[in-house]
Amino acid sequence: MKSLSLLFLSSLLYTNARILNLKKFDTSTYPLAVCNDGTPSGYYFSPSPNNSNDWLLFLEGGGMCFDKPSCLARSSDMTSSKGWSAIYNGAGIFNSSTPEIGNMNLIYVAYCSSDAWTGSISSSNVPFGFNFRGRDILDAIVQDLITNQNMGSKPGFNFMFSGCSAGGRGTLFNLDRMYTFLKSSLPTSSNLNYYGGLLDSAFWMDILPANSSVIPFGQQIQDLFTLANSTYALDNDCLTNFPPNEHWKCMMGEYAVPYLSSPYLLYAFQYDQFQLTSDFGISFNTVPNKTPSQLAYDEYFRNITRFSAFKDTITPATPGTAALLPACFKHCNTQDPQFATLTTNGVTLEQATVNWFWYNRRNNNNNNNNNNDNKVSAIPAYIVEDCTGFNCGTTCPQV
Repeated sequence: MKSLSLLFLSSLLYTNARILNLKKFDTSTYPLAVCNDGTPSGYYFSPSPNNSNDWLLFLEGGGMCFDKPSCLARSSDMTSSKGWSAIYNGAGIFNSSTPEIGNMNLIYVAYCSSDAWTGSISSSNVPFGFNFRGRDILDAIVQDLITNQNMGSKPGFNFMFSGCSAGGRGTLFNLDRMYTFLKSSLPTSSNLNYYGGLLDSAFWMDILPANSSVIPFGQQIQDLFTLANSTYALDNDCLTNFPPNEHWKCMMGEYAVPYLSSPYLLYAFQYDQFQLTSDFGISFNTVPNKTPSQLAYDEYFRNITRFSAFKDTITPATPGTAALLPACFKHCNTQDPQFATLTTNGVTLEQATVNWFWYNRRNNNNNNNNNNDNKVSAIPAYIVEDCTGFNCGTTCPQV
């Protein structure tokens, strides 16, 4: 499409190496915004180099825990801010060569709540003394960005909410709630022009694992839902469509996505590395041995992912919605150099992000004229890579 060619040409002329600086919270100001161990959370921030009114808030991933053994087994960098670096200098979306993404105000939120960004409960109410404050951390960050970084202070404010893995799931679960919270927190709610979610590797399937000794993701989610008091982060439309004993389903991608009212770009690998290795009960860095039974499970997972993504993103026909499904054995791409090189039917995630967000932004943009918006057009609503065999995509990493 024409807009992708223009985007490619502009990327040759533009580089954007960005360093984000850490701001840790004062717990006297934000007493609930704490990590599992009670240390203060915070965020990394780099203001736009050209005073753009476009903002990206990105949530780090890193799995989750759902009971005492799984929580105590997590590394300290996933449960505490004690070892956080003073700066973040990331790849992928944080080092984009496109002027659209490269000029954004960038916020990176390190993950230390172990709850897929949904929890709201103190250590005194958890038997093994963990705080689960993912939802509360998000709220504090938005409040602080508005108060201290002037986010949303001008008309034509555009907000992209994103993350990968557990961060993508946190984006998915909080997407509609955060839109309401953001608008209610702005000094002038009409300043918000466009809002959307980029969901990278967040689309978990509720299926039985290939290895019967593995605890299914569905059961893990049920346990976390109760442990972390996750109800208040989740989408009300989703919750009202399930009975109370099934509210946990609103923390599973295939169940939660259809109820989103905010626009989103769903990015899901057809052979998602995290879920496949988890369901086989093998290390994340291990590739399945590709026995006939393993290959059959791979294809089962691929087919149900494609079916669910099509059903969830096309049938509801939510304005501004799109899905991109590469046929790769991989997990997460927004923080990877392959953000700009791995293709799905010739389209990279970087290209899709620009065409999805800035096209929709332009259609809502009554206050902020930007010539870059004229370079983009809507991406197809459903881009799926059709090929035969495990990890068969044309630009997939070799395994």
